[in-house]
Amino acid sequence: MLESLYKMYAGMVHHFILSNNGESDEAKDIYQESIIIFYEQVQSGKLVLQCKIKTYIYSIARRLWLKKLAAKKLTPVKIEDIASFVA
Repeated sequence: MLESLYKMYAGMVHHFILSNNGESDEAKDIYQESIIIFYEQVQSGKLVLQCKIKTYIYSIARRLWLKKLAAKKLTPVKIEDIASFVA
């Protein structure tokens, strides 16, 4: 199940990071970290989803990426409308 989940949403996160001053390796790292966070929250029993899993994983990845940009003192150039990915 985890492997399927991992494959499903990788492109969405990859696209977001590449569109916002990122590189492919960074996108892979952020996505992997996002999946780990999601998995740990599921395992802890504390996760209560009020949105789609896809949206939740995207929001984790986005938050992690924006933190990384802030640490690098960069700001996102653009955040494209990703409604088609998150919907």
